[in-house]
Amino acid sequence: MDRKTEKELLKKAKAGHIPSYEDLMADCRNKIYQSLCALLINNTDAEEVLHDACIKAWQQLPRFRGDSRFSTWLHKIARNEALMRLRSSKNRLKHESTQEELPVEKMGETRSAFDALRQYDRKLYLKKAMIRLKKDERMALSLFYFEEQSIREIEEATGWSNSNIKILLYRGRNNLYRELRTLLKNEVEDLL
Repeated sequence: MDRKTEKELLKKAKAGHIPSYEDLMADCRNKIYQSLCALLINNTDAEEVLHDACIKAWQQLPRFRGDSRFSTWLHKIARNEALMRLRSSKNRLKHESTQEELPVEKMGETRSAFDALRQYDRKLYLKKAMIRLKKDERMALSLFYFEEQSIREIEEATGWSNSNIKILLYRGRNNLYRELRTLLKNEVEDLL
């Protein structure tokens, strides 16, 4: 969404026009959800946090000055909500299962079942390794690689400095590789 459209929708939303707010949300909802999934690991928690963040953003919308993009502002609210949830349920995260059902119905005709299983294994082991990372490293890697945000965008969304983001990415990549090697022993090169 371009800045002009966003400003028009914001103006209407601040006046109480709910469909305009929904349009703003639709533009950034999926990216924020993916980021929350990476941070919280549990998809249900991510949905709940996103819902809470949307409500909080609606309530705080009159205070939004427009210094940043709406999506950046909402992402910051969602991240803060997620961090509060992590603090309140620190121990629960360690014991959660990371098992997922194999999405058989999504296998394309050109992909074999073996390729789908291999892709599933990649995601599963990546998710298991990501759980073991520090939350800031997990967040930085998720924003940079999965959401393809620039370092500048990550700065705006998180409030971290440029150098801190680069350090988190560097350490996160190294720690992720180390965790994958621990999980997979010598198979890590085959998986990647």
